[in-house]
Amino acid sequence: MLLKAGFLFLCLIGLALTGFGVYFIGLGYAARDWPEVEGQVASTFVRTETASSAETRAQREASRRFYPEIRYGWSVAGERYSGSRYRLGTTHETYKTREEAQAAAAKYPSGSAIAVYYDPKDPSQAVLDRAVSAAVFVPLPLGILILAMGLLGYRFRAQLQAAAAEPSGGAATVEEQARP
Repeated sequence: MLLKAGFLFLCLIGLALTGFGVYFIGLGYAARDWPEVEGQVASTFVRTETASSAETRAQREASRRFYPEIRYGWSVAGERYSGSRYRLGTTHETYKTREEAQAAAAKYPSGSAIAVYYDPKDPSQAVLDRAVSAAVFVPLPLGILILAMGLLGYRFRAQLQAAAAEPSGGAATVEEQARP
């Protein structure tokens, strides 16, 4: 019963992630047509990120990336909004060196006017770049994979339970293999 519930749970997670993936891809393509409004850069600074799985100093150095964080504001129909999203699916472009990130950040000095593209259905959502990011496509195949795992597990749960119940875990013992 627990195995059945586990596989059904995987199916639900897979369905939810697949649905979100379809929505996110649609939103990514819709963003290409979002209207433009003039915004203003509130602040720009360079941040550093390092892979949390890096164990050695060399691994941390190799995984280190730099990115400009651009905070900006815009107004739509008299309402004021603020954000820092660069593109749907990613909040920033990453660079291998701090100098590259600083050069990118220099394009957005505090107080400067910038083009902000906002979602007409929800003006609080905006980007500085309307291009479709590769990250927009990640949830859909991940959701399909999890859904397939759940469906296959549910379909073959009886065989999985039987194999797990065998004393040798489903593998033939050396004596059984040696018998003619």
